[in-house]
Amino acid sequence: FEDDLDQSGRLKGISRDPVSGVFYVFADYAIYQYSVVKAERHVWKIFLQKGDIDSAERYCLGDEEKLDKVRTKKAQDYYNKGKYVESALCYAMTHSSFEEVALKIMRPEVEKDGQAALLTFLKRRLETVKSSEKTQLTMLVVWLFEIYLNMIGNKSSSSKRARMLHGDAEDM
Repeated sequence: FEDDLDQSGRLKGISRDPVSGVFYVFADYAIYQYSVVKAERHVWKIFLQKGDIDSAERYCLGDEEKLDKVRTKKAQDYYNKGKYVESALCYAMTHSSFEEVALKIMRPEVEKDGQAALLTFLKRRLETVKSSEKTQLTMLVVWLFEIYLNMIGNKSSSSKRARMLHGDAEDM
């Protein structure tokens, strides 16, 4: 809420009635009366701007739209700090674009924890996707399946290489 006080002259002061809780703002040519109703409804935004994510979550009061904004900010903060797995968990609880988040996690700078973060994101998203969203569900399952197959393939090829190196060492 904003009020245009320019026509009233210079702002002189503000006072609060301790009995009624009403605020009075007085200027050169006018007096304004304000009643505070649901003061906590924007508190979450103030905490979010200050970076106090936990307090912001508490003051969302079950409003999913506000919670989504807070969780998205939390996910971005984790991502910027290099905590990619935690970031993926938070992103999975938001309504952020699936493709946008997946591409973000697959960036080269995330290489170290990228696969773990991607797996975390995909598994968590799989838990939250509705059964009516067949395309999304199929894509998640196929992608997870592909990642697990690659992991199995990488492990078996590393163990074969290790056996070959061990065998070469015995021949010498």
